[in-house]
Amino acid sequence: MQSEYMFQLLKQMKDSDQQAFRAMHDATYLLLNQKYYKILNTKRQRHRRNNEFARPQKQK
Repeated sequence: MQSEYMFQLLKQMKDSDQQAFRAMHDATYLLLNQKYYKILNTKRQRHRRNNEFARPQKQK
């Protein structure tokens, strides 16, 4: 989200514009979710990688 657009939303929020509140909520929610899932996936990949090397494979 561009800073000029966010500034306009903040001004509208100051005037109690419900659509501006909703737009800001949706934008920040999506942004935080994207960052959260990126961190979560990175941790999962690291965990899988560590487990591959930690346990020896059983031989048949």
